Amino acid sequence: MSDPVFSGRVSTVVYQSDDYRVLKVLLDSDEGSSNQMSVTGHFPSQDVQIGSWISFAAKWETHPRYGRQLKVTRSPVAIPSWTEDRVMSALGANGVGPQLRLKLRLYAQDHGVDLVELLDSGTLEGGGWDEVTAMFILNRWRTLRTHLEGARFLSEAGVPPKAIGKLRRVLGDDLESAVTADPWILVRIAGVSFKEADEVALRLGVSLDKPERVRGAVLTAVRDVGREGHLYAYTGQVMHSVQRMIPGNVTAHQVADAIKSLVSQKQVKANRHPEDNSVVLYISWNHEMETACAEILKDRAEEAESTIPPDQAEDELKKWAQARAVTFTETQRLAAFRVLTEPISVLTGLPGTGKTTTLQGAVSVLRDCGVPFLLVAPTGIAAKRLSTVTGAPASTVHRAFSAKGWKDEDGGERAATYVGIVGSGQSQSGEDTKAQTWEYGPDNPHPAQVVIVDESSMLDLHMLYRLLTGTQDSCRMVFVGDPFQLPSVGAGDVLRDLASSGVFAHTHLYEIFRQGGTSGIIQAAHDIHSGKTPDMDLPDFTLVDADDEQHASSIIMSEVRRLYAQRKNFQVLSPRHGGDAGVTNLNEVLRVTINPPTPGVVERNLAGSMVRESDRIMVIRNDYEKGVYNGDVGTVSRIDIRNKKLVIRVFASDPNLPQQEVTYDLTKGAPPIRLAYAQTVHKSQGQEYDVIVVPVLPSFGRQLQRNLLYTAITRAKERVVLVGTADAVREAIRNNRANKRNTLLSHRLGGPARPTFGY
Repeated sequence: MSDPVFSGRVSTVVYQSDDYRVLKVLLDSDEGSSNQMSVTGHFPSQDVQIGSWISFAAKWETHPRYGRQLKVTRSPVAIPSWTEDRVMSALGANGVGPQLRLKLRLYAQDHGVDLVELLDSGTLEGGGWDEVTAMFILNRWRTLRTHLEGARFLSEAGVPPKAIGKLRRVLGDDLESAVTADPWILVRIAGVSFKEADEVALRLGVSLDKPERVRGAVLTAVRDVGREGHLYAYTGQVMHSVQRMIPGNVTAHQVADAIKSLVSQKQVKANRHPEDNSVVLYISWNHEMETACAEILKDRAEEAESTIPPDQAEDELKKWAQARAVTFTETQRLAAFRVLTEPISVLTGLPGTGKTTTLQGAVSVLRDCGVPFLLVAPTGIAAKRLSTVTGAPASTVHRAFSAKGWKDEDGGERAATYVGIVGSGQSQSGEDTKAQTWEYGPDNPHPAQVVIVDESSMLDLHMLYRLLTGTQDSCRMVFVGDPFQLPSVGAGDVLRDLASSGVFAHTHLYEIFRQGGTSGIIQAAHDIHSGKTPDMDLPDFTLVDADDEQHASSIIMSEVRRLYAQRKNFQVLSPRHGGDAGVTNLNEVLRVTINPPTPGVVERNLAGSMVRESDRIMVIRNDYEKGVYNGDVGTVSRIDIRNKKLVIRVFASDPNLPQQEVTYDLTKGAPPIRLAYAQTVHKSQGQEYDVIVVPVLPSFGRQLQRNLLYTAITRAKERVVLVGTADAVREAIRNNRANKRNTLLSHRLGGPARPTFGY
C-alpha cells in the first residue's frame, strides 16, 4: 500500500543539507484549514524555500525529541484528489495573488463549476478579468500540473531523482512521450547510467531489442572513457564495453550502425588516429574543446607579444636576484626570462629544483613593470599556496573567470558521510561542462595580459578551454607544474601535451636546488620518477614492514599517536577509500585513537554523523566569503549547541602565520567538512606537510601506481613513512601505465600523437 500524499506551504526551513530538509509546513486540508507540521526528508530537483508549495508522500513517525512528524518517502508526487484549498494554496505559492485567487474561487462558486475542471478546461471566459490575467492564471496552473504529472511518471518509471529536474527542463511537455519512445535518452540528456536506463525501459515495458538501446550503450562507452581521464575511445574499446553491457546480443554491425547514428546526430565525433588510421570516438563537446584549444594556442603563439623588451626582462631579473641574494641557475634564469617574454611558456620541474623561486622572480618583475597579470590554479588550496609564495592574489580558474553552474566540492556522485566515502558512483568528470556559463568568454575577455597557471598537472581540458576562450587574443599564457604528479581528475593531459608538443618555449628544471635538496625525500622522488627503487632505510625516508591491511592500519595508528603527541604537522595518505588501509576506515580508527569521546568534549549529530570538538577535518567546498578552500585542513574548534554554531580552526600554510577561525551556522545545513586524519593522495595535491604516512600494500592492486606514490611522497617536507612491503613499492614504481591518456592535443598542436614527456 502506497504512503498517503500530503501538500502544503513551507513556513520554516529548520535545516538543509543538499536536497535534505527539515521543514515546518502548513498542510493543506480538506476542511480548508491549515495545520503546521514538521516534515523531514529529501526533495530532489526542487527549490524548497519559505513560501514554496510542495507535494509529497510520507509516513507518520514519532521522534523521541521532536515528537510527531512526517517522514518523506517521495517528492514531488501527483495529487490524487485536488481540493479547492489545495488549488488555492498551490496557485498562491506560484505567483497568483490573494485577490485573483478570491476572484477565481467566487467565479467557480457563482457558476456552480468545479474549480479544477475549470482550470483544466484551459479557458476562464466571462470571469471579468482581461485576457492577459486569465492566461497568466492558466499558465501557472498548467505548469504546476505538468511538473507534478511528469514527476509522477518519471518516479514510477524508476528514473533516479537527481535526473528528474534536468529531464523536465529539456523535454518539457514532451517528457512522457519522449522517455516512453526511447528510455535510453536518459543517458544523453540526464547523464544516468545505462543500467538505470535499462531498468526504466523494463518498467515501461519497452522492448530491449530496440536500436536505441545499442545507441545508449555506445554513448555510455564513449562517455565512460572520460571518467578515466581519456578524451577519446577506440572502436574496439567501445565494442568490448557494449558487449559487456548487453552480453550476447550485440553484433559489430549493430554497433557500427549506432555509431553512425550518433555521429549524424552530432552526439559523437569520429576521427582517424594519426598513427594507425584507426577510428577513434569523441563525445562531441570534448572534440570541440580539443580542436579549439589547439587552434587558439597556435594563434596565440603568433599574436601574443610581451610588453617587456628582452633586455629589460634580463635586467629586472638580475636586480631581483641581487636584492634577495638569490643565485639563479642558468636554466632557472632562462625559465623566468621565458615567462616574461614568450607568448606561451611551459615551466616544469621535479621537487626541489626551484620552480617556486623562478616563479617568485618572474611575478615580482611583472608587478614592478606594471603588467596586468592573473595567477590561477586548478584548486582552491593550490591557489592559496600560490598566493602565499608569490605575495600576489591568486584564485581558482573557476573563481577567476566567474563560472556559474559548477561544483567544486569533493567530486562525483559517490555516497559520503562526515567520516568518508561509503558508496560507489560516477566521477564528476563525466558531467556535461558545456552547460556551464562563465562570465569571461569570447564576448567578454578577461583584461589580464599574462595568465600564470600553477599546479598545471591538475589542469584538465575543460579548464584550459575556459582559460583560452576567456582571455584576450594578445594574452600570454604560462603553465607551471610537475608533469610526474597525478594528472587531472577531469579528462585530458594538458601539461604533458603542452610540454611534449615541442612548439612552445618549454623549460624543465632537473637540478636539485632546494636547500637541503640532498634529503632522502627529494632523492627518492627523483629515483621514483626515473623508475628506480629508492633507499627506504633513511632517517627521513623509511619503510615500515606490514604484511596486510589490518597490520598496516595498526602500525599507522601507532605512528599517528606518536606524531600527534609531538604536535607534528602530519598527514596520512592512502590511494583508496575502501578497505582497512583506506581513507574511510583509517579516519574512523584514527579518531578513536587520538580523539575518543571524552567527558566535557562537545559532540553533535549532523546529517547522521557524529561531529566532535578537536576532530581533525578537511574543508570540501570552496567558500570565498569565509576565505576557506576545498582541501584546507584544520580542527573542529568549538560546537556551540545553544546558538547552533560550529567553529573550525584552519591550519596556516605558513607556520609563522596565525591559524584562521571560521564559523558555520548549523541552521543553514551541515558544514562542508569531512574527517581528515587520513585523505586520498588526489586530495593532497597542492599541499605540503612536515610528515607523510602512506600505506603501500600488495592488496592495493591497480592502485599501486608510480604517479600515486610519487605524488604522495612529494607532499612531505621533513619525513616520509611508508607502511607495507618492499615488493609493493617496487610494483608501484614499475606501473607507469596509468599515466597514459587518450588525447590528441599534442598532435593537433603539431607535436607527436603519443607524447613521451613525463612518462
